[in-house]
Amino acid sequence: MDAGTLTPRFEFATSARIVFGAGTAEGEAPRALRAAGATRVLVVTGARRGAARAQPIAAAIEREGLPCATVAVRGEPTIERASICCACKRSVGDQ
Repeated sequence: MDAGTLTPRFEFATSARIVFGAGTAEGEAPRALRAAGATRVLVVTGARRGAARAQPIAAAIEREGLPCATVAVRGEPTIERASICCACKRSVGDQ
């Protein structure tokens, strides 16, 4: 692209597997996290309705035996924001 182009630079990173549908977050995601070797989970949500919407999946993850914390952020949750959230959780002893 030349410098005169109006399209801003952006990146799109995604996982190797995306699963969606009714009940998937509470049903399949916790087992997939355990199978992938997760030892603890941070659920990052949007600020407006995030906490309420994250509660069912956080509960399902914890039922799978994985400690789970949730955090809400404004805008799209970027890798940088998720890293900052992890650091904050660790700094207050929430491993």
